[in-house]
Amino acid sequence: MSNDLINRNTLFKKMGMNTGLFDKNKTPIDVGDRTRLVLDDGEVREFDVCFKTVNRTTVKTLRGFSPETVDVSITGVFFCWRGNDLLPCVDENGVSDVSKMEVISKYNNNAKPPDETDGLKYDKELYLDNEIYGLDEDFVKRSEKVVKCRKPHECNNCGNEIESGNYAICETGFMYGNPVSTYTCIKCMEEWMEELGRVETGDEE
Repeated sequence: MSNDLINRNTLFKKMGMNTGLFDKNKTPIDVGDRTRLVLDDGEVREFDVCFKTVNRTTVKTLRGFSPETVDVSITGVFFCWRGNDLLPCVDENGVSDVSKMEVISKYNNNAKPPDETDGLKYDKELYLDNEIYGLDEDFVKRSEKVVKCRKPHECNNCGNEIESGNYAICETGFMYGNPVSTYTCIKCMEEWMEELGRVETGDEE
């Protein structure tokens, strides 16, 4: 088993773990949850709550210690946003960002751990036939499958890059006699599947 797989399975076991933090509605925040924060300027940011080890540089040491700054490795709860692993900030009144957040989705306790075969959150067949783009009568001989990308592709739904080595849903077919193909990132498809109710999200009471 690869070190990468061991690390992913170790982190998976932390999913659903209570962080000891609460959002503005006093809802417990667990690892694997998704939260939303509205900034003072109106910008809305959504975070994935993760338990991980992050290397941070240029941290100031205690007075009298040498050197004055060191590189550190921090293991704990991070709020992940657009590839950034963030720790909560505290405003001038000592109020943490966490108490201003709102939990918008809870961790899915029915998710399966990553394995050597796919590393996907759900079974592969659930990612197919979800009609995320609707049905187009001009798109004929359509087929789709879950693929591991050999090169980067743009997600047809969100526009973000699907990196080489990541999984995606590839749809192929013909339109007006010309071959066409589209790629959808796993995150977009999982959100659509959850919206359709094809999978359990853990939000049901």
